[in-house]
Amino acid sequence: MVRSGMKKRVAGRVALAGALVAAIAGCSSDGGNGGAAPADGGENPFEGEAINFVVPFDPGGGYDVYTRTIAPYLEECLGARVTVLNEPGAGSILATNKTAIAEPDGTRIQIMNMPGVVSSQVAGAEGVEFDLKEFSWIGRIAAPAEVVLAGGDSELQTLEDLVGASEPVQFVATGPGASDYIAATVFAKAYDIPNKLATGFAGSGEATNAVIAGEADIHIMPYDSELGTMTAGDTRPLVVLADELPKYMPEAPLIADVEAPDA
Repeated sequence: MVRSGMKKRVAGRVALAGALVAAIAGCSSDGGNGGAAPADGGENPFEGEAINFVVPFDPGGGYDVYTRTIAPYLEECLGARVTVLNEPGAGSILATNKTAIAEPDGTRIQIMNMPGVVSSQVAGAEGVEFDLKEFSWIGRIAAPAEVVLAGGDSELQTLEDLVGASEPVQFVATGPGASDYIAATVFAKAYDIPNKLATGFAGSGEATNAVIAGEADIHIMPYDSELGTMTAGDTRPLVVLADELPKYMPEAPLIADVEAPDA
């Protein structure tokens, strides 16, 4: 999660970012009893303010769920009115550009898809007008493992099936600035999987639905974002890109336990 404004535009106003962090920390330290409570006991500068919490993707995806879950607690904590805004486009690049040039007063914050935005900046992706070093960072929400998903009725059932595919495997992703795009590109390259990559979906949910409907083969997503589709049997986890899973997650093949196939 990041606060708006480039640091070069906030000389003399860095305290605002600190105030936002301090207010949130104060709310955590009071045991979750509610109320705007800055950590230093001072006045809360966000009391009564309107804060836009930006999701750079369409409604319904994992980042949208995270944001809408957190927003009510931020309202209670800061004493502010927190509105969730969905601003999709170019795999989160458009919204991130807007956050970068917004007034650095703490009233626009954004959830970030870090693998996507970092890769976009490093690669000099078209449309990138932000510098991640210039944002004021508030905190990290989650770091879930990625899962390689096939449709529940797909003939692809294992990593070996992907590597041994005789025809290009159709991966899907929301866009070049998104983590599912980066994950698909790197994963296919690492295992020398013959592939095609379709983008332009309005959100990750739409991309996953293409896999469920049999219109595409593979979508790589955060594991906890797809628990519902896996539990319902709509998707099948072929392999999880992690050494271990949290205990609350159902069993699935781990990349660490799968013998690397001969490509």
